[in-house]
Amino acid sequence: MGTVAQGWETDSPHAGRIPRQAGARFGPFFVRYEAWVERALERATKSPFRATFLLIVLCLALFSPGVFSRPPVDRTEVRYAITAQTMIETGDWFVVREGTRPKFERPVGIVWLQSLSAKLFGPPGLDAIWAYRIPSLLGAILSVVFLYLGSRALVGETTAFFASVLLAHSIFLAVEARLALPQSVALAASVLAQTSLARLYVLREALTNAQRRRTGLLFWGAIGVGVLVNSLIVPVVAVLTLAALYAKDRNLCLLKGASNVLGPLLALALAAPWVASVVLTSAEVSSDRYSTLRWISLLIDSQVMHHKAFWGSFLLMAWLGILPAILLTFPTAQLIWRERRVPLVAFLIAWAVPYLVLFELLSDKPPLYMLQYIAPAIALAFALLVTRNPVTGDPPNIPLPGWTRVAWMLLAACMALIPIGLHLWVGQPVGFLMVAASAAILLLFAATIWAWPHCRPLTSTTFSLAGCAVAYWLVMAMLMPAESMVWPSVRLEEVRDALQPCFPQPVAIAGYSEPSATFLMGADIVTGRPAVVAQHLRENPRSLAFITHDVLPDFEKEFEGSNAAPARVACVRGWNTFTSKGGQFSVFAMEPVPAEPTCVVPARYRCAAED
Repeated sequence: MGTVAQGWETDSPHAGRIPRQAGARFGPFFVRYEAWVERALERATKSPFRATFLLIVLCLALFSPGVFSRPPVDRTEVRYAITAQTMIETGDWFVVREGTRPKFERPVGIVWLQSLSAKLFGPPGLDAIWAYRIPSLLGAILSVVFLYLGSRALVGETTAFFASVLLAHSIFLAVEARLALPQSVALAASVLAQTSLARLYVLREALTNAQRRRTGLLFWGAIGVGVLVNSLIVPVVAVLTLAALYAKDRNLCLLKGASNVLGPLLALALAAPWVASVVLTSAEVSSDRYSTLRWISLLIDSQVMHHKAFWGSFLLMAWLGILPAILLTFPTAQLIWRERRVPLVAFLIAWAVPYLVLFELLSDKPPLYMLQYIAPAIALAFALLVTRNPVTGDPPNIPLPGWTRVAWMLLAACMALIPIGLHLWVGQPVGFLMVAASAAILLLFAATIWAWPHCRPLTSTTFSLAGCAVAYWLVMAMLMPAESMVWPSVRLEEVRDALQPCFPQPVAIAGYSEPSATFLMGADIVTGRPAVVAQHLRENPRSLAFITHDVLPDFEKEFEGSNAAPARVACVRGWNTFTSKGGQFSVFAMEPVPAEPTCVVPARYRCAAED
C-alpha cells in the first residue's frame, strides 16, 4: 500500500467497524447495509489492480449514457468538433483553425486527440459528434483513476478509493465527460500534477532521492500535457498551490524533487507544439482577435466570455458541484479547520482555497470551465471525514442540523422534479419511466436523511451517490437525447435528408446561426440575412431555405412583386436552449415537393392549416 501520510492512521480490516453492541440500537436493514458497505470497500481495495478496474467500470457506467446518443450541444462543443473536422479535412495537423479562421487560443493537443478519435472511430462523413467526445470520456475516467493511484500513499487505500468514487459522481465530471471539450482531459493532467506535488510535500521525509526525481518528472510531465491540452489552467492551479504552501512554511522544500532540470525541459518539450504553432504563424496572430494573447483578458474582462456573475457565485457553484456529498460540507469544514496543521490537510487547503479566492476576485466566472480543477481536493477532504476519524481512527458520528435536512430535501425535490418540468415546458408528454426514475431519485435522497442518525456518514452518503447516478442516467441518457424539440439543428437535418433527393443543392438558413447546423449539414450551407438567403434560393432553385418566423416577414418581402415566389414545403418547431428562444422554422423551396416516393416530408414536419 505504501507509506501513509504523516498524521493519518493506516487502513485496518477492523477500522471503522460499528461495535457489535451498538448494533442493537440499529434497525436490521441498517446493520446489514453497514456491514455490506464495509465488506465491499475492503474487497474493492484488496489490490490496486482490482480497485482501478472497479473504478473504470463505475466511470463507464456513469459517463457513457448520453455520450453516443445526445446530439451536438451548441456552441463551444460544436466549435471544437468543427476545428477537429477542419484539421482532418485540410491535413494541416499543426495550425488550429475553425473552418478558415485561425483559433490560436485553442491549444493543439485537444484538437489532435479529437481529430484522431474522429478519424479512427467516426463515420466517413465526420459528422458524428460522439467520435469527438471519446477523449473527454477517457479524460474523465483517467481523472478518477489518477486520484486513486496518486492519493493511496497519502490517505490509505479505502479513503483514496472512496474519494475517487465521490469525484466520479460530481456534476462537473458528469457534464464534462459527455462534451467534446478539453476540460476533462486537462483535469486528468491536473490531478496527476497535484497528487505528485502532494507526495513531494507530505511524504518529503519518507521518499528516497530516486522517488523524488520520478515524482518530480511526473509533475512536470503533467504540467506540459496540461498546457498542450488546455492552455494555462493546469500550471495556474499548481502555482497557486505552491504559493499558498510557501506562505505557510516559508520554504521551498517540497520542490526538492521537482527542481531537477529535466522536469522543466520535459514540460517545455510537451508544450512546444502549441507554442510553435502560435510563433510560426505570428503574422496571423496580430490580425486574429481570438489569439492566444487574449487568454488573460478572458479572465479579467467578463465581457469577453459573458460569464459575469455576483460575488460568491463561484463558491456557490463549487458547493453545488459536489452534489453527492453536500451534506458533508459543514462537518468537513470543521474537520479541515481543526486539522489544518496536518501536512495533507494543509495541502488540500492550499489546493482549493487560493483557486476559489482568485476566481471570486475576477469579473469573469465560467464555472463549467474552471471549477472541476478543485473537485479532487474537495472529494479527498470529504473522504477523510466519512472513512476515518483523523485522530482516533474511529468512524465519525456527525449530527445534522434541522435546517440542513430541510435544505437537502428541497434540493432532492428539485433534482427529481426539474426533469419532469423541463419535459412539460417544451411540450412533451411525461411517461411512466420518467415518473418512476424521478420517484427513485427522491426516495434515494430521502434515505440519505433517514439513514444518517442510524449509521456513520459513509453509509448514508452511498444513498446520495445512488440518487445522483439515477439522476444523471435520467437526464443524460433518457431526457436530453429524447427531447427533439431542444435540438432544432437535428430537426432541420431530418427535413434536409428527407428532401435531399429532390433538392440536392446546399441549404440556406436565416434567423438561426448555431454552429451545430453547420456541423450536421456541412460547411457549404448558407447562413445570413433574409436577403442573402432569398438570393441563394433564386440562384439555386433546387435548394431549401429554413426561415425562422421572426425574420419571415423580411424574407417574404424579398419576393414581393416577383412571379417566382417560393413555396412552403415543411414546418419545424424547435427550442434554442443556448438563447432560451423558442420558435418555428418554415421550410421554403422554389417549387413544391414532387410526388416521388424518394421525397416525402415526415408527418411531424408537415404544416398545419394555421401555419
